[in-house]
Amino acid sequence: MVTKTNYNQILIDEVKEAAQATEVMEINNPRVIGMVINLLEMLEREPSIPRKTYNYIKIIVLASVKVFGRKDVDSSLLDELTV
Repeated sequence: MVTKTNYNQILIDEVKEAAQATEVMEINNPRVIGMVINLLEMLEREPSIPRKTYNYIKIIVLASVKVFGRKDVDSSLLDELTV
């Protein structure tokens, strides 16, 4: 049975695994990992956010960690996002 505590540990492990799989130190950083975990935990606890929506956001966040953790991501993409 998955309890709230077990679920949170699974979430923490997923975020750490995604962040540690990158060679980019700006992503594989304890502060970034903590920020992502906190963001997802806050969204997960929010009763007004449907579970389906939360899962969609979680997929986007973890995919973003993986994509921006790649050294070969074109810097023009990063420029477009920061404008």
